[in-house]
Formats: sequence, C-alpha cells, structure tokens
Amino acid sequence: MRKVTLIRFGIAASLAAMGVVGAMAAGCSDDEGGGGGKDSGTDAPKTDTGPTPDTGTPDTGKPDATADADAAPPPTVKLIIVHAAPGFGDDGTPANVPGRAFRMCFATSVAGGAPVVSPLTALPDTQTDFQKANGLPPGIYSGTGGPLPQFPIDPSQIEITPFAIRADKIAGQTAADASQNNCADLIGSDGQGTGSAILAGKKDTDYFQLKTIPAGTFQLGNTYLLAFLGCNKGLDPAAIAKCGGDYTPAAGNLQVGIAKLDNKDPVLPADAGAGVTIGMQFAHRAAAVENLTGAPSKAANGVIVGYIGATVIPPPDAGGDADPDAAPSDAGPTIVPTVFPLLNTAVQYKADQIAPAGQAAVVTLPDNSATPFGVFIPSADGGPINPGQYNPLDPNSTGQRIVALPLSVIHQLSTGAPPGDAGTLFVPGHSYTFVLVGDPTQAQLGLPDGGRNPSYDGRGVHIIAFPSDPVTPSL
Repeated sequence: MRKVTLIRFGIAASLAAMGVVGAMAAGCSDDEGGGGGKDSGTDAPKTDTGPTPDTGTPDTGKPDATADADAAPPPTVKLIIVHAAPGFGDDGTPANVPGRAFRMCFATSVAGGAPVVSPLTALPDTQTDFQKANGLPPGIYSGTGGPLPQFPIDPSQIEITPFAIRADKIAGQTAADASQNNCADLIGSDGQGTGSAILAGKKDTDYFQLKTIPAGTFQLGNTYLLAFLGCNKGLDPAAIAKCGGDYTPAAGNLQVGIAKLDNKDPVLPADAGAGVTIGMQFAHRAAAVENLTGAPSKAANGVIVGYIGATVIPPPDAGGDADPDAAPSDAGPTIVPTVFPLLNTAVQYKADQIAPAGQAAVVTLPDNSATPFGVFIPSADGGPINPGQYNPLDPNSTGQRIVALPLSVIHQLSTGAPPGDAGTLFVPGHSYTFVLVGDPTQAQLGLPDGGRNPSYDGRGVHIIAFPSDPVTPSL
C-alpha cells in the first residue's frame, strides 16, 4: 500500500477542459497504451503459437500432465480493501499521518463459536520504497487501497471479525524485524488485549474491533470491495459530518462496508471502434460528501457518475444540402465538453451504493490517459452540468460541485506509480471498479491554479480504481 502524499504530477494541463477535449476530438493521444503507472494487475493475453506438432511419443497410460497444468485454478474469494474513513485516528494533528493509517488483524470462528485471532502478522507488514524513504511505517493510508492476500483458509465457511490497528502504534512491527509479533501477540488470542498482549488495555484507543462478518457472506469465485468506513468513538459530535449519520461519540461507527463486484470481463460490442472499452462499476464511499453545506447543495440526494468527452457540433451548412455555389466557410466544428453519465442517464448514487448493482456497464472511453472520470453534483436549479467547472467539491463554492480526474491521475493515486512510469492503465476488455473516497473539508489534491497541493495527505476527495478481478498475492 502506498501513501499518496507527495506523489508528483501536474494536473493543470490535464484538467483544462478545452485542452483535454481538443486532444480527444483529434484522436491524437501520444500515450494511448500507458504512460501513467505500473501494471494494472491484469494478466496480458497469451500468444497463440499454433498447433503443437506430433512428436510420436507413445501413450504410456499416465494422466496427461499438460491437461492438468492447463486446468482452471480452483475458485477463490478475492477481497479489495479501501481506506474510506478520513476521520479514523484523527487527533487534530495534521502531521500525524501514520496515526490515520491502519493495519489489519482477523479473528475467525465457526458456527457462532468464540472468535480466535489468527496468528498472522498485522497486514500489511512490509514498507513500500516510498514509506522507507520517508520514515513511514507500513499501513493502509487514508484514501488508498488494494487487494488483500489470499486467506490460507476458505473465508466462505467462517465468521470473520476484523480488527484495525493504528499503524503508528506498531510502527516497529515490520517484516524486516525478525522478532515481529503476530496478531495474537499484539491484541491477545481473543482480540480483547488480555494476557500478555502487547496492546493490552489499548482497545478502542490503539486498536478497534469491527463488526463480525457472518459465514456465507463471501462466496467462492467472487470479488468483494471492503470499505473501511466511519470514525472511532470519542470524537466531537460535529464529526458526524465526515463519519456518517449513524455516528455517536459513545460508540463510534467504525465498520467494514461490503459490496460484491462484477468480476467478469465485459462482452464487447461488435462496433466498439476506437477508444478503450472496459467494464466499469462505481462505488460511492465518501459519506462526508453528502454533508456539504452552502449553495448549491444537493449532495445528500447523491452524485451523478460519468466521464467527460467531446460533443462535436458541425458548422452551418456542413451537411449534404449545402449550397454548392456558396463561398467556402472558415467556420470549423464547435467542440463542447460533455458529461456522459455511466448508465446514459443522470442517475444519482448515495454513499452506500454501488452502480450498476449487477453487471458492470460497458463503457468506451475516448482516451486511456487524458479522459476525465468523475462525480458531479447537480446544481440547485436543476440545470445541466457544466464539465468546464472543475471543482474539488469545495465546500465554499457557489458553483457546481465537481471532482473529475484524468484516468492517468486516478491510476497514479491507485497504484502509487509516479508519472512517466511505463505500463498499462486500464486494459481493454477487463472490468474495473472506481471508488469515490475522501472528505471535502480536508486539504484537496489540487490548488485553484492547477498545481499540486503540498498539504494533501490522502483525505481530500478523490477517485481510485482497481481491477474487479485482481491478481491477489499469497500470504
């Protein structure tokens, strides 16, 4: 996992509406296949080498080893975790970024038995290069996420109780330390910090127990989005604005929101044509957005999801009935930046929703790098969305509220890849889930002049995306 602070990219040119639309209209992307980050986690298709010649080897009667090797792997459960709880660990100290990150432990039980903490290390336990260079402990930082490793047991048959441990409280517990303790050592085998647990007496301050996930929630062959939501207890009641409407200072509302994803590759239309055709789902996991105040404020009704493309309006008399005797016109086509909703209708989605609910929408994006994807809050007067107004949901704004980021920037935020890294962005023919996270009252990603905000720490409103059928590492 990678903290997104100080990722260097310039968004001024990418977010200039006419610059983006002009490039799309001309179809002249210089970086159609990549240029923004590392591999998206999708396997490249195999090359067809043609039929294998018959070697004449006699049949020995033994099982065909080649057939076994080509057999489909057994179905598994794939889990993607996203840190969508900008209030977690917030002690009012802006510099306490590691305190807002967390690592995960799990207790398991069968048929209602007492949960027993798995003797695994708290995940993740390995620092990224960026974390090492900046003295940061391993952890899942605000506004980031990624696939969890495969469980060593079938998660469809057991009850799972997650625990979130503040990354700064176990900063020395890393894979580089040969004496690293496992989760049972950290929080006790019962998860209550009993016995000689290192974090004894620290429950609800240094670590937090989340609601148990019943057996049968996860089914083999599926991918699930696990969103870490809410805030820990003890915060000021005003925290409801970023923690969700069910927050109480006495109990808090930290929880894991679970959504099943469509992890099947999309069926491409025969006339897909130019562009990048992918399956696309959207998950609204930014409860704080719904508490925006001021005019206009319709965020509580949900957001419209889509991408910004170009509508080309031909010049007058450009049709077949133009007067052949008329003087040629110097007027060119008018290029209008246009919002294309994900489902071709202005459906609004609230913070607990994922859309489409079933099969991912098949979308053909004009460009694999520069196309802006975003969320749009309708104006108070119900007028059309103006995609030229790029606005990071500024709570003081009087105009339309919009957050739209080029796909290359979304890819950077999702993978931690610096700009200029060679690699694929969104691979045609595969499905991806785009997740809205963040708090509009925190430092935002970009400054009004289009530059990078040095105060951005991952809690501002932004979008991250992951393959809906990711490659998951083994523990």
